[in-house]
Order: sequence, then C-alpha cells, then structure tokens
Amino acid sequence: MSEEIEYGPDPNAVRRHAKKMLTDAQYRQKYRRIDFYKPNPKQLEFHNSGATELMLRAGNQLGKTTAGGAEMTFDSLGVYPAWHQGRKFLVKPPIERSVDFIGWAGCMTSTTTRDGIQLKLIGDVTQADGWIVAAVNGQRWRVCHANCGVR
Repeated sequence: MSEEIEYGPDPNAVRRHAKKMLTDAQYRQKYRRIDFYKPNPKQLEFHNSGATELMLRAGNQLGKTTAGGAEMTFDSLGVYPAWHQGRKFLVKPPIERSVDFIGWAGCMTSTTTRDGIQLKLIGDVTQADGWIVAAVNGQRWRVCHANCGVR
C-alpha cells in the first residue's frame, strides 16, 4: 500500500475550465449569485436603513437569512449594488487592526448557524458556492475588502 496522500484536482483549474464552458451570464449566475439578489420591499427597507445596528424580525421563510447574508456580503466585500442606500463600509476605520472589516453572524445554536447563515455566506464545504466565497473566486477564508483586493 502506498502511504502517499492523493490530492484532487486544483479547484481554480476546474473553475477556469468551467468559465470557458459557460457564457458570461451563466458563469456569473453560478459563481456570483449575489449579483442576482433582488430584495423584497421589507428586505429593501432593511438594507437601506442607515442605522449602525440592524435587526430583521419576521415570520418563517420570509427571507431573514437571505437579507442578512446579502448585507454581510456587501459589507465584507465593500461592493454594493446600485439600489443600496444604507450604511456602507467603504473607508477603513481609524483604529489599528489587521483587517478592513470584522463582522459576526450567529444564531441560537451552532447547528442553526451552520445550516443557515454559514451556508449562505461560505457555502457547502465541498464546493465554493457561498456568496462571499464564490464572489472572490473560491479562495476560502481569505475574504478581503474591495479596496485591498483578494489576498
């Protein structure tokens, strides 16, 4: 038996190949899903609020996780759609820290966090399909604000 570790295909090479096979619109639909996010009127009110702290409270299956994930994606990447009139994080704060944006997303339990907002932001661990991860070419856990590029 060989004790060598087998590595799968390079994910970036797979993505480059997929990009060649898809039209630009199809590629963006698959890997830049945040570009196709269309908020409902209540979600739009949430996004356009200029408040420093936001809370979205609604019934079951009305888009709370989707709106929260979209807002976190906009803020962490520093890329906002044209319709966004709310608070924007475009200037690094005047405090010394190693990153441009620090955000927290959580739920009552780790399981609901994993199955809810983490799935929206980071995606399934087996593929780069989360809003943030897919938006920065699948480089997991290395999300950087728009004004510093992807590291």
